[in-house]
Amino acid sequence: MRLLHGFVRLALAVAAVAMLACSAGAQSGASSRASARAARLVGRVVALDDHARTLDLLTGVGHALRIHRVHVPGGAVIKYQGMETSLSRLTRGCTVSIACGGPPSSPEATEVELLEVAPGAKP
Repeated sequence: MRLLHGFVRLALAVAAVAMLACSAGAQSGASSRASARAARLVGRVVALDDHARTLDLLTGVGHALRIHRVHVPGGAVIKYQGMETSLSRLTRGCTVSIACGGPPSSPEATEVELLEVAPGAKP
């Protein structure tokens, strides 16, 4: 049952990403270079490396699931409920929205928003 709830939450996050992607593609006025570099990823954290400051994010569209390894530099803003927090607040299983820059092969977070804490974790 918990697994089913997790998949439902992931599906909702994926739907949000799809809507953001569609609205971003429809907007005009942004340069193609800037839009190619900027991305927003929404998904579930499946792994964390505090020492390297990276996290693996599970995202998906339709039946396609992807894992993105995102570097979170020291200057990246991390927010929860509108307030700044630290990287230690992120745990395996939480749902996040990440604004990324850099090449798609090695994205670097500029802003991380904790959308939902992991099931069973303290809020």
